[in-house]
Amino acid sequence: PDLLEGNNRYACSKCKRLTKAQKWLTIHRPPNVLTIQLKRFDFMERFGVKVTKHVAFDEHLNLRPYTSDPQGPALWYKLYGVLVHHGYSLHTGHYVAFVRSSNEMWYSMNDSTITQSSIKSVLNQKAYLLFYVRVQSPPSSHLSLPVRKDSPSPSPSPPLEKKA
Repeated sequence: PDLLEGNNRYACSKCKRLTKAQKWLTIHRPPNVLTIQLKRFDFMERFGVKVTKHVAFDEHLNLRPYTSDPQGPALWYKLYGVLVHHGYSLHTGHYVAFVRSSNEMWYSMNDSTITQSSIKSVLNQKAYLLFYVRVQSPPSSHLSLPVRKDSPSPSPSPPLEKKA
């Protein structure tokens, strides 16, 4: 959840006061393509200072715990793109894209230079945008992934069954 405090407190419509609060969003209709923007810039600072903390993300994502129906069947997504910002603030810097090709290879796209990369390198990036595509079957290498601890209903997804 996002903690609303200090200059960013919640304006309560009942008591008409600013108060500390937590907010989080859930997804009502899962998209075919999921784009996640990570908060990389602190706009409370005067010049939009960059947040450099590494945020872990996975190659495969079960979106179900983050939806308005967290008890339904798993909703699997596969990472296919990562955008990284290199620089110190939102006013300066350079973007590099990491893209998975149709042959499952990863590439780093840096202006006119394209180089092969690895999933390990991609997952170590300080991502700004994550791009996932919905897939029908669960990933074979990740049969269970951790569930967000702060979700409204923190129960894990049901176990997956192997079909013969």
